[in-house]
Amino acid sequence: MVRLPLAVTGGGRGRIDRSQIGVVCWLASAVLFGCGSLAPSLSTDRSATLPRVAAGEEAWRIPRAALGSQRLFRLRYDGPGGEVGLRLTLRLAAADRYRLSANDLLGRAVWSLAVEAEEGLWLDHRNHEYCRFTGAIELDALPLSPFRFTALPTLLLGRLPEPPARWIEPGAEYLDAEGKRWSYRSVDGKVVQWMVRQGGEPLAWWNGEGKESILSQRRGSARAGVAPNLQGGLQIRWREVVREPMAILPPPPVIPEGYRVSCASESG
Repeated sequence: MVRLPLAVTGGGRGRIDRSQIGVVCWLASAVLFGCGSLAPSLSTDRSATLPRVAAGEEAWRIPRAALGSQRLFRLRYDGPGGEVGLRLTLRLAAADRYRLSANDLLGRAVWSLAVEAEEGLWLDHRNHEYCRFTGAIELDALPLSPFRFTALPTLLLGRLPEPPARWIEPGAEYLDAEGKRWSYRSVDGKVVQWMVRQGGEPLAWWNGEGKESILSQRRGSARAGVAPNLQGGLQIRWREVVREPMAILPPPPVIPEGYRVSCASESG
């Protein structure tokens, strides 16, 4: 099992640093093919397979038709530490109300996340640890951190993880609240590619034109303070394999007996 450092930030209550956590916790933020020194240009292939966005729905919002559903994804991570596969289950009531869980390929629980508005419960089933937090999640190993809870299902479903704060070119390029520059391309109402830059340099890019989504981090684009062994290129691929309606969102999980608190906000 590949493991990456994880930090969770929340509600002004300090930063929680952890090592030895499941790799795709997250993606969530969590790598287009080939993490070399040059980022790819936006292609013109029109073989998009992502769900169509209804008229009036912004590219950074989850399509209304996706709410009230549960989905299974197969995910593969490939980075400096090695390669690992996971199965992700997303149960989605709203962008800020969902359950996300990861199992390894043998069906063993790895981690789970339950989000209700600004409150989140994280369970690390491998290490028998938990954390309650508010605000955003930050992953030292991935370029889009910190990111809001709503960015996780948004990213999984092929949407732009961050909304615009100022448009550069309406419908194609904008700056987010942190000043990062996003450019994206849509085909027939579907977002098929996006790229995010910071300081003029490509930070990460996503491609959803084939049978799977691919999120890439360029080699050398890791943020300051990231361990040197995590500063190589990263690639995360995922594909939806099952989708069905969800009658009701399951309640937040009960913290299993014997799990220890793993964040400073609860340890006093």
